[in-house]
Amino acid sequence: MYLQRSFVDTKSSKEETKQIIISVYAFLSGFVFFEPSFAEIFFISTVPFLLFSIKFDYKTIIFGIILLLSLTVSLLVGNLVGWFNLSYSIRYTVTDFYLILLFLVFISVINQIENKDSLMNSLMKYWTISAFINIFSCFFATATGVTNFGGVNVISFGIRFQGFFKDPNVLGPFLAIPLAFWFEKYLKSQRKNISYLFISLILILGVVMTFSRAAWLNIFFTIFILLLLNFRRISVKECFRMISFVFLIMLLLALLIISDTEILGYRLSAFFLNRLGLQSYDQDRFESQKAFVKGIEESPFFGIGPGNYDLLTQGYATHNLYLRMLGEKGLFGFLVLLVIILVSLRNFWKMRKSYAFLFAGFIGTLINSFFIDSWHWRHLWILFAIGFSLRNIEKRKNSTNI
Repeated sequence: MYLQRSFVDTKSSKEETKQIIISVYAFLSGFVFFEPSFAEIFFISTVPFLLFSIKFDYKTIIFGIILLLSLTVSLLVGNLVGWFNLSYSIRYTVTDFYLILLFLVFISVINQIENKDSLMNSLMKYWTISAFINIFSCFFATATGVTNFGGVNVISFGIRFQGFFKDPNVLGPFLAIPLAFWFEKYLKSQRKNISYLFISLILILGVVMTFSRAAWLNIFFTIFILLLLNFRRISVKECFRMISFVFLIMLLLALLIISDTEILGYRLSAFFLNRLGLQSYDQDRFESQKAFVKGIEESPFFGIGPGNYDLLTQGYATHNLYLRMLGEKGLFGFLVLLVIILVSLRNFWKMRKSYAFLFAGFIGTLINSFFIDSWHWRHLWILFAIGFSLRNIEKRKNSTNI
């Protein structure tokens, strides 16, 4: 009896350690202002423990081989057809290899953790803490005018919240996932815990202040899908409360615009209205997106190699995940991406009763990715790993209830 209890305690302790590792990685993925970032350093230091304590199933191994094959062949073929640049090709190949390793390891780790509810709660709480540090650092910078913390500009391009990322367009989507989590908790709570809604509103405000149009679309569709999936839970009273909160936020924004408040030397009203329209650089973005055709012409099946899309556009980013994959890794790489997305979507849909925020947040991220290249977002790969890992959760819960 004692040995049995000791075995259970040891197993539980290992699961908690793995849960903490994934949660801490999610926290550190909110601080990517240099590379290798804190998240990379942490993962590299913990991966030996994870590799010696997990088991890969044959499906994970097969898909891992396919991912690595897509990356390797793309690099080799790109080099053969004359598309090789040391600063791009090697750098992005190493980055892709790291993300694939992260993806495969996290799939196996999550599969071994039996208490999925505990994992998801821990993961999202760490993620939220990271999100709040980013948001309140930006609020502090706005209030004090001190925008540089240890060499990091948390506000850039005028008054756009950037946090501890290289671009405001990454901070916004990073905030959208915990926003979906807490908003779903609010919708599901029987007494409609007001603190969940308050946390959601802070995260919404953070996304709004990034002035990322793609991120605005992201949270619009995320919230809309969450409301649809939880429609039966919303009473008339709760609907009125949410409308009141939205109205209050819109009223505050309208007052700020009317008052023409100045922040860090910028007129908020002019800045906000300007972001609603097309920008001077949008035409350059559209032109760079068309460049994927050149990559397809050069190497249709395997692309011109990781990181080399910038060579097609004289250094201008593609701002589209799907077109970048077509240009850099060809039809084969695009098909692999499509498999990752479709498998994740299918599994997120299956677990919508337990975690609707994952399905809604993932859809929002996919929409966001039409306007921003998200392939190297650490938090996107966390979502991919979850999508491949939690496929049978509803069946397990039903069998447990029986």
